Amino acid sequence: MVHILVQCKVRDLPRWKESFDLLFAARQRAGEMGCRLFHDGDHAGELVILFDWESKKDARAFFESEQWASEMRKAGIVESPRVVYLEDVRALHLSPAD
Repeated sequence: MVHILVQCKVRDLPRWKESFDLLFAARQRAGEMGCRLFHDGDHAGELVILFDWESKKDARAFFESEQWASEMRKAGIVESPRVVYLEDVRALHLSPAD
């Protein structure tokens, strides 16, 4: 599994989110295993998305596709998103009992 960090700015968060959600099935077919969406509390249009993907090769194919670029432009992305491919080095998960 690989993680993909996407940073982007959008004009209208609800409009962008609707388009993002419409791509769910396409992302899943391309290898997405899950994602978390964050926004800056002071600037709702500044987004960070952390995806889990089956493979780096499949993730690259999707995020470099015209489908992704076209849909994000239509959704109101202000500038090209920054996409970073991350691999686990170490993970630590604490529980409330720790």
